[in-house]
Amino acid sequence: MIILGVDPGTAITGYGLIETDGMTHRALDFGCIRPPANL
Repeated sequence: MIILGVDPGTAITGYGLIETDGMTHRALDFGCIRPPANL
């Protein structure tokens, strides 16, 4: 199973993508989305 987690913030939005089989977990990707300051 692949799970996408999103942390909605006011200025920066974080995300994480993990894969699990119920016993083991593995981070696939993670990061932040920052819109331009003039928005």
